[in-house]
Amino acid sequence: MYKTFGEMVRKRRLDMGMALRTFCQLNGYDPSNHSKIERSVNVPPTKVSSLFRLGEALEISGDKEWKIFFMLAAIDAGRIPKHIMDDRELLGRLPMIFCSLDGKRPTKEFIEKVVDMVKLRSQITPQDIHETLYEPDLDCF
Repeated sequence: MYKTFGEMVRKRRLDMGMALRTFCQLNGYDPSNHSKIERSVNVPPTKVSSLFRLGEALEISGDKEWKIFFMLAAIDAGRIPKHIMDDRELLGRLPMIFCSLDGKRPTKEFIEKVVDMVKLRSQITPQDIHETLYEPDLDCF
């Protein structure tokens, strides 16, 4: 599995047997900017159409590979991937996941707050999560 969007883009290009400049010339990309994307110096494109164009140039195929491509692009751009934002249950799990990633175990109060929020909300937004879970007196550890 790829760790970053840039790593995926670079590996796909190399698997196609293309040098950076050749790939960029054939697909209308600036080699300097593209190199920065591959090295994770620049964030991936944010426009879906630009990502599709790049994915097609890299011969991305199959639902799973496209999903990974878009997920890595979102993460490297500092965004929550769309398929998570569109899934209330997954979105509601994020605070506990973040606590776990920090090596902390969520408190019972914190878990109850997450469960209540998911049950009561028909649509959860990042702002809802922030306002509901990141109160100064509510800690996940």
